[in-house]
Amino acid sequence: MTGNALRKLVQSKLTTMCTQLYQDETIPSPAHVFYRLADKDKMYPHVVFSIGISRKYDFARDDITIDVDIWEKDERILQIVTDAVESLFNNLNDPQNNFLPTFFVESIKEVENADKDIRHMVVEITAQNYERS
Repeated sequence: MTGNALRKLVQSKLTTMCTQLYQDETIPSPAHVFYRLADKDKMYPHVVFSIGISRKYDFARDDITIDVDIWEKDERILQIVTDAVESLFNNLNDPQNNFLPTFFVESIKEVENADKDIRHMVVEITAQNYERS
């Protein structure tokens, strides 16, 4: 599996989730999803994800780390988006044409931010992936 395929899958899932939260009027403005770096000109909330190290074992599985950072000024909205990310990815088995990822939420933690007006949470996810042959 290429990292690009996993990136596109995660981006699509997060974008759909954020759009749904806005359409359901769960959050007052749409969350913006970014890979690695947020556009500071966009309104909050920001959902920024990165894909980390892939660990290969002696068998056909790769374990891939994914961090989803959520940035928001309103504590209630921050918690809603964080909970939605957790619900979306925890124990998600999502077979694709060329790869078979299963996602697990490993931890959720608040990160101290220099700007005290903006809250920051991180959802750490592991994707256990098998190549489809």
